[in-house]
Amino acid sequence: GKKPRAYAPVGQVISVPDAYHIQLDHASFLWDNRGVGQSLRDISLRIRSGQFVAVLGATASGKSSLLKALLGEMTLTNGSAKISGSTSYAPQEPWTLAESICFNITFTHNPPHPEHYKDILEVSGVAEDLEPLENGDETLLTEANFTPAQIARISLARALYRNADIYLFDNVFSSFETEKKADEALERALGSCKYATRIVALSHYTSAIERSDLILYMKDGAMIHSGSYHQLIEANGPEFFDALRLETDARNL
Repeated sequence: GKKPRAYAPVGQVISVPDAYHIQLDHASFLWDNRGVGQSLRDISLRIRSGQFVAVLGATASGKSSLLKALLGEMTLTNGSAKISGSTSYAPQEPWTLAESICFNITFTHNPPHPEHYKDILEVSGVAEDLEPLENGDETLLTEANFTPAQIARISLARALYRNADIYLFDNVFSSFETEKKADEALERALGSCKYATRIVALSHYTSAIERSDLILYMKDGAMIHSGSYHQLIEANGPEFFDALRLETDARNL
């Protein structure tokens, strides 16, 4: 019984079957208050419950904007949009509180579901980061020099700790120390919420893309390609993902 979130007042809100968590029909979005980011134009897509969706594209192509639009943080200016269910979000630029690691993930000092919390520490990779810390997850974020990768893992753990229908991961893996660590964390994260809808914005090539249910390719705020990995290869040729692979290889040199 969760009430679907509908954008208003522009456009007709189309009735969405329960099988769909997200439906956009020729939807265009702008940022409020001159917000920094790519606007979106004429986006049409349907995402079923439980699907894994990879959002690809160059920097400033609209990947983050699409996830923000699904969160309800952009203004619908044309078309219609409907999102059913609760969302959990790991942003590209993680935020932290001047509190303990535990509190930053769970918003409490005593997690009510300790086993779930422990699992999430393992999945996100935070458990490994805790090993050298004398006070473990009670270490204050102001007490130690945490790397961007460690902050990203805390942000990932926060998103995964919350039970949600839709998980949005906005390039959260890009600041991990190596592509290998990033890919392993992505695989664990996808598995830990495999019954939920998972939408992942990625800036590097990973084999997980090949197993995604749907790939959305963004450019200049528009969705220029959508389909499965094999559909995109079939329609555009075997070199379709080469640019993304080359960019990833260059980062690894």
